[in-house]
Amino acid sequence: MATGRFSGPNGREMNKKLWLRLSQELNSLGLGERTPEKWQRSWTDFKYLLKKKAGTIQVDIFKTGGGPSDTSPLSNFEQRALKILGESFYKGTGCSEVAVSNIVQREQSIVGEPLDQPSTSAGPQARPIKTHPLKIPHEYVGVDHDYSVQPANKKRKTLQDEAYAETISVLKDIKNVVNQGLDKISDSIDRLTEAILKPNK
Repeated sequence: MATGRFSGPNGREMNKKLWLRLSQELNSLGLGERTPEKWQRSWTDFKYLLKKKAGTIQVDIFKTGGGPSDTSPLSNFEQRALKILGESFYKGTGCSEVAVSNIVQREQSIVGEPLDQPSTSAGPQARPIKTHPLKIPHEYVGVDHDYSVQPANKKRKTLQDEAYAETISVLKDIKNVVNQGLDKISDSIDRLTEAILKPNK
């Protein structure tokens, strides 16, 4: 659920059910209410910024020969999120993966998996997504689960910054929500997954 990858013919339906229940858990914390689609969008944008920050730290380490990074260190919350998403989330795996697209609707400026990039209008379908090992670019542009890195011109960077400026306040809210209820939510997800996967009697 964290990476947006579900296999099998019922993957999309399972994703929809889990996000609906998770949204109910988040909204019940009393820190504001959002639809499942808005929570998905917020999680997608948070992962994009986290990916970019983790990649920048990795590049700084390479530049200093293993020394400290000039970028601010990851917070405890960001480290917990990376632990869930896995090391390949920001380093790449160099192998092909198959993903089931999800249904977050936003302007489509780049091609990739909707839940791991700025949200797109792509419909559900299974397709191979090529991931790549980390390179050392000047800037980053998210394009798939591993946000394959490539140089971006100044115009694209400006548009990208404008597109994500509006999400900053939402991401701060998510951080507060998840920090206060992450353990409770994790337990709920485990129970939901077990209930969904259990054969109907």
